[in-house]
Amino acid sequence: ESAACYDGQFFFDTDHVEDASGSQSNDLTSDITTTTAPTSGEMETAILKSIEAIMGFKDNQGEPMNENAREFLALVPVSYMKAAAGAVGSESIVSSSTSRTNNLITLGAVGGFTVRLAVNARLTWTTKCAMFRTDAPTKALIRQEEEGVKVSAVAEGSELEFNEDKHRYGVKAIRGAGYGYWQRACLATLST
Repeated sequence: ESAACYDGQFFFDTDHVEDASGSQSNDLTSDITTTTAPTSGEMETAILKSIEAIMGFKDNQGEPMNENAREFLALVPVSYMKAAAGAVGSESIVSSSTSRTNNLITLGAVGGFTVRLAVNARLTWTTKCAMFRTDAPTKALIRQEEEGVKVSAVAEGSELEFNEDKHRYGVKAIRGAGYGYWQRACLATLST
């Protein structure tokens, strides 16, 4: 929300524009009753709203970028784990003492869509979750590897082994992460 991506806008922003794309938002709001304790139904709505937004994003020619999207990842903080698990995995959603079919499960059955859940204990969000498209060749976030894993050792035949009967091992890798296409992700803020 506060770091720029390739188009100069924040990665999650309300007004991305590229030539003929029109103004597009991947920073959404979803209405719920209690922001810190969504129900499975409210979480299902936020996830569906995010998928719909991702499916509708257009490229710089005004053409759909994600029309073949079928695989998604919902990233939630621990406090949303129960509601998100119900939204992604329960066959029925109970709200206001009535039960209905889970639209995410139906979408999977009739359209081949899958939504996986990732719960991240490091997230400090209390009113947000994110959705990522995972089946595109270009991703929302790109893992970069400058140098692969290298193992070094002070082992057999070393002075350390001779003097202390020990071996010492080290592992090194140089990696980073960067922004890819903002069109492959949505941030949903759950608000009242």
